[in-house]
Amino acid sequence: MERYMTFLADSNPTFLWVSRSRGWGDWIAAGQPGPRNRATGMQLPATAFWAADARAMRDMARALGDRAADSTYGLAPTALRVSAAQHVVEAIAAHDGHLSTGFLGTPNVLPVLSDAGRDDIAYDLLLTASVPSWLYLVDRGATTMWETWDADTQRDYSQNHYAYGAVAGWLLQHAVGITPPSWTAGRRE
Repeated sequence: MERYMTFLADSNPTFLWVSRSRGWGDWIAAGQPGPRNRATGMQLPATAFWAADARAMRDMARALGDRAADSTYGLAPTALRVSAAQHVVEAIAAHDGHLSTGFLGTPNVLPVLSDAGRDDIAYDLLLTASVPSWLYLVDRGATTMWETWDADTQRDYSQNHYAYGAVAGWLLQHAVGITPPSWTAGRRE
């Protein structure tokens, strides 16, 4: 895994996965026809999962007490994170205050906004009632999360699907203020 992470970093020095970014794109993104749409492009999901891999490698290095590896797998510098969050803000504005993400992107949007100090936009998204939004589902009587934002108008999609339910994690941590303890090697806590 270390060689793979080194390969990614060497191939993509700007922290944006532009090299070899073939993939599925986001899945069932809002307002896009078909499940395998490319609304968010290939680079965004690939970069997000690279960051998740880097975070996991950093956490493993910390658990093993490997300080050198810990610093190797730091995420993008603060300046780049602020810039990335601004791109999210601009994408939301370009879609009239709505999400344009699917299964892969949606769970990350609210945490990214909150971590960048943009709780105002995160709460606006949470409280938006027109499709695509969480309150759209509530206003339609949903008691579960649907596979698509407008599953009430489509017969071929599940009306009990967790993908957009990731909002619960953001609500717990950011809105309510309950942060679960981090995992440690061997569960020493």
